[in-house]
Amino acid sequence: MKDYSNYYPSSNDTLLSNLRSIFQKRLDSLEGITVDIDNIKNVQVIILEHNNPLNEDKEDRKAMIPCEYIVHRGSLITWNIERWMVVNDITSNDSNGVFYKAKILKCNYTLSHINTLGNIIQTPCIRLISNSTSVLSKGKFITTPDTSLQLYLPRNEETLKLTYDDRFLISHNKLNPSSYKIVKTDDTSMYGIVILNLDSDLTGSVSDNYDLMIANYWNRIASYSVNIKTASSTTINTTVPLQLDTELIKTINGVPSIVLNPIFTYESNIPSVASVGLSTGIIRGIANGNVVIKVSYVDSIGNIVLNTVNINVNATVEDVYSVEIVGVNEIYLGFTENYTANLYKNSILVPSSQFVFAIDASINPTTPLSSYNFVNGSNTCSIKCNAYTYYVSIKAIWVDDNTKTITKTVKLRGF
Repeated sequence: MKDYSNYYPSSNDTLLSNLRSIFQKRLDSLEGITVDIDNIKNVQVIILEHNNPLNEDKEDRKAMIPCEYIVHRGSLITWNIERWMVVNDITSNDSNGVFYKAKILKCNYTLSHINTLGNIIQTPCIRLISNSTSVLSKGKFITTPDTSLQLYLPRNEETLKLTYDDRFLISHNKLNPSSYKIVKTDDTSMYGIVILNLDSDLTGSVSDNYDLMIANYWNRIASYSVNIKTASSTTINTTVPLQLDTELIKTINGVPSIVLNPIFTYESNIPSVASVGLSTGIIRGIANGNVVIKVSYVDSIGNIVLNTVNINVNATVEDVYSVEIVGVNEIYLGFTENYTANLYKNSILVPSSQFVFAIDASINPTTPLSSYNFVNGSNTCSIKCNAYTYYVSIKAIWVDDNTKTITKTVKLRGF
């Protein structure tokens, strides 16, 4: 084992250890604030007040974030229900080995649009308006005319799809919305952030939804319907469950498609007659009667789509009978084998069942009668092999119901 008795940490190790200890004490004190960073919950950070005199219309701060967390430009921090965006490129120069120093800017707008799948996407962003200044411009004033604006959005799968001529309704006042369209996109100059340059567009399109502030809403929004493929008034019993067959149809611009793996909720109006799995759709009959099974789906904006199906429950179950012949499958030349039969009711053996036996010559019409001897006894039969390379078929018939039969084919063979 290596001897560390003469090992002394370097001055850098000591400084880093001291810095880590000091930072942890600050996190544990009243300075420590609990935030969410992107999809990471409950992260302890320190946020410093930092009012930029060139940026009086917007709040910006500095955040000290432990190095164990992944932070990049465009990361969203949720703090006191508000969203803040990291606007600097996090490099080694912004870290001392214990925490990152991130510049964060408060998101002052939420951009709403409908993606190509017909789903509503809401993205927190930074909105630059006329006569405004941004820390993103390195302290220089950015003045935009009344007819144009800039949006800074986190770079992700959805924001990268935004493209030229996409329209948006952008306003803090629903009574006086303004329509804008993209004239330029930039996702490289500030990697991690997508910059949209927008010019004003015509307002008043019938496809716009002013309540939700989403342009082209009625042309792009997906409508859903629940299709129940299981026939209505299907009858089930109390022993065999029924899997309800359902599918979700999504329609965009009049074009329907089937949604893969939708999450349905199932409900029975009379659970004492038939129950149904809340998420599985498996129906189990309990008592005689009729029930209505409701199938519902909640779309991305909380609208509930549903359909129903009627199910009949017949608690009187018809008995299921089966018959088997017990005996070997081959009889050797000169030997005699005995055969018996068993009756099963609902898979349970019925003792003392009476059977008669016969040879079913229709199955093996070329087998000569001289090739075997057949003896029908009391609830049993025997066959002797007189010749080989032939087959003989035995038929067992239940005495109480001659529709309950079974046939077994036996091979006559030599040694």
